[in-house]
Amino acid sequence: MKSRIRNELKNIDYPLLIIYVFLLGFGLVMVYSSSMDKAISNNNSYDFYYNRQRVSMLVALIAFTIMSIIPYRLYLKKHWMFIGMAIVGIMYLQLTFMGAGKDIGGQRWIKLFGVVQFQPSEFVKLFMIVYLANTLASKEERFGRLPLEGALGTVAPIVMATGLILSEPDIGTAAILLAMSYCILLAVQWRPSALKKIAVTTVGGISFVALFLLLGGGQWLLEGNREGRLNSFVDPFKYAQNEGMQVVQSYLAFATGGLKGQGIGQSVQKLGYLPEPHTDFIIAIIAEELGIIGVTIVLGGLGYIVLHAILIGIRAINPRERFLAIGIASWIGIQTFVNIGGATGLIPLTGVTLPLLSFGGVSLLMVSTALGILMNVSMKQKREKRARNLAQQTD
Repeated sequence: MKSRIRNELKNIDYPLLIIYVFLLGFGLVMVYSSSMDKAISNNNSYDFYYNRQRVSMLVALIAFTIMSIIPYRLYLKKHWMFIGMAIVGIMYLQLTFMGAGKDIGGQRWIKLFGVVQFQPSEFVKLFMIVYLANTLASKEERFGRLPLEGALGTVAPIVMATGLILSEPDIGTAAILLAMSYCILLAVQWRPSALKKIAVTTVGGISFVALFLLLGGGQWLLEGNREGRLNSFVDPFKYAQNEGMQVVQSYLAFATGGLKGQGIGQSVQKLGYLPEPHTDFIIAIIAEELGIIGVTIVLGGLGYIVLHAILIGIRAINPRERFLAIGIASWIGIQTFVNIGGATGLIPLTGVTLPLLSFGGVSLLMVSTALGILMNVSMKQKREKRARNLAQQTD
């Protein structure tokens, strides 16, 4: 028993574990620092958000540990059930939004027991990875190199989920889901003819969307606060007193922080200037308090996880492991870009969180669950490599 535990400890992906735990702790400190004034202004104790995030972190660590231990094959076969539950949750919001849905930044939320609120779309990202990994791997094992026609049925849940999320409306999550799914599809071993069709379809699709928007077909996208977000992207300083205020204040946070920052707890922008300093704009508070050095540490940690996941996918012999790893890498990488891109004015604001760092229990839980799956895949690869080496030594 002891030798088995000792061998399993050798299989742990320690670099991934260390970076994950570090980012969790770093995020907790920054949530504490960035949320105190907001908590007090909402008539709560100064550590209100910190305490909630601490509980969320504990739950996330438990989920990470469980998913690291349980073989991924046990739940991969239930992919239809998971993706179905998430889609039903989103449809529930569309049908009953007057009672159950709540608009927060243009996004729909379900509230449970009057306390816990979450977006079903947060679950869709992970469940879509699980669904695509199992479905595409089964097709690859059956056909070898896939023809494009062999995967057309796989696209239906992607289109359905993306369309439902877009109608909430939650453009940021819809874009992440679509881009993430596309990255997984690119990891498939396609036939050469299929690759040509994918390239033509991609160019044609982008051209169609661009033409549609240029001809005014996307006016519905500018309803509500989304027009303000677009204005703040195009010229934030022109709208600095209203729609562009968040982006301008984020610029000031980066400029004030400089190289080394003002010190933890010394941010000015969190004192009512940035409406969501502990969620959407936590990277701006990190920049102001810890400077470019702090931002580099965050980007380095998240970047390492993304690259490490890609390498795990490249090393994978089993197609399911390849799709799981590439899916998790693309999810974290794309969401990081969307969050930081919005805070720095590279892209319009979307309201998505920064993985592992922003306040938000469900987001933290889902990312931690995904990283637990990645750890499980990595440990399995190490276990198999040790077995092969042992077999070679025996021969």
